[in-house]
Amino acid sequence: MAATIRPLFAAAALTALLAACDDPNAIEAQAAVVADTVELFTVNDAPLNAPSAIDLFRGPVPVTSSYSFDLAVELSGTDRVLFIPNSRLAGGLVATHRVGLQRTGDAFDAVRTAPISGYKYDSVFVVRPGETVIVESANPAACAVPFYGTVIYAKFVVDSIKTAPGRVYLRTTVDPNCGFRSLVAGSTPKE
Repeated sequence: MAATIRPLFAAAALTALLAACDDPNAIEAQAAVVADTVELFTVNDAPLNAPSAIDLFRGPVPVTSSYSFDLAVELSGTDRVLFIPNSRLAGGLVATHRVGLQRTGDAFDAVRTAPISGYKYDSVFVVRPGETVIVESANPAACAVPFYGTVIYAKFVVDSIKTAPGRVYLRTTVDPNCGFRSLVAGSTPKE
């Protein structure tokens, strides 16, 4: 009889051990990672109410006095784009949130996960077409409940630039789940 109970005991112990590894209180992602192609007017050439900034959670938006966007765009010459965080346009007293950027030498499609560190916060970035940039946004409108996480991550690449009026064409991938770092379009992050 002891010989038949021993395998059952071992199986029960293994099941308990595996169950202990899963966190029943872990937050689960609720939405799939979203890819998009975006056209933005430059801040100085934008027609009234035309999108000249991007809010990672809502998409292209105009620059208004509410400064509720992550990054605005402007041209620097004919072959570079300035990505301007909201704090740089709004000033320190009315800035709505912190935005961090970092370059990567990897191709856009090769970036599958946003890094945890290495971001330059609230700095203007000069980007050439084809360069991949990763973004961390602490937008309280996107992450209203800190329990779920306080930042969202994205990546973008400038596909092309047009002048007169200035326009920037981007490919973006955004993980709308606060605290999750997946940048694989169409997938729902697991961690």
